[in-house]
Amino acid sequence: MKDSDNAKRKITIEDMFAVAKAQKKEMEEDPEGFHKRVYGDSKLWKMLLPCNIENWSSGLIDLSIQQFGTRITSSELDLLVSPTPDDKPDRSYLVPNLAKRLDAEFHNFPNGAFTRLGSRSSKDSFRYRRNNRASNGQEAVEILFGDFSDRVHEDLMLAKYNGSESWVFIRDWIDMPRWTEFRCFMEDRELIGVSQYDYYQVFPEIRERESEILKSIVNYFPTFRDASHLDEVTFDVFLDPETLEPKLLEINPSVYFGVTDPCLLKDKNLEKGKVLFEYNTEIPEWAKRKSKGLII
Repeated sequence: MKDSDNAKRKITIEDMFAVAKAQKKEMEEDPEGFHKRVYGDSKLWKMLLPCNIENWSSGLIDLSIQQFGTRITSSELDLLVSPTPDDKPDRSYLVPNLAKRLDAEFHNFPNGAFTRLGSRSSKDSFRYRRNNRASNGQEAVEILFGDFSDRVHEDLMLAKYNGSESWVFIRDWIDMPRWTEFRCFMEDRELIGVSQYDYYQVFPEIRERESEILKSIVNYFPTFRDASHLDEVTFDVFLDPETLEPKLLEINPSVYFGVTDPCLLKDKNLEKGKVLFEYNTEIPEWAKRKSKGLII
């Protein structure tokens, strides 16, 4: 490596530290201004917003799981995104009225409920991984706000600084074997691809029922397409393990926008008029390496 290359590398690292230092100073001196600059007028949020459950068409709601949603009030949103005096990650105690609104509906969910924002779940939090099945309103808010979740925090900040609403949904608890979830890709209102969702694993059930699974999704697609308020979208479905009847779980922006995981269709040539169906017959080498901590 040449000295000039070393100098360039040193300058780049120094610049990175300088930017981080400047950002920290800006956040300490003017946190509100900093957050407005980082989260406000977000093109990403504008792209994500139509996919949030609260903005679904009534047709999509009918295709999904039984659920109840309630809007997070502006005062509740402020509390959830503001630093707490002790700086602890638990913010669930700050929104007792939200817990009460949810609790009033739990009689409709005798098997418990899965809790999420209209945008995303808190699946990156320790609390979620420990137990994500709620039986009352307090447990629901604890799953979302009882421990820090980057996903939830980012979406709440984006909602606040883009002047939009944020919602909480409880959904009928369904035990879903991991092999039954699939990510599907619609472009120009055509189905062009399907991938197993949990693409780090091999599921014999998919190989054994490959043609049935694809046929079920293809037959379901016209109903989804006619209900969708978007022309290009990535949508996730759960198949009943016995009948293979699909249920809509969520929708995300088109994979071509670069913010949605393409699962096993990454780098695949997707063509209109064809439906590419990808699933693992063996665990990919890259997945083995990642599970061993060799890929970050």
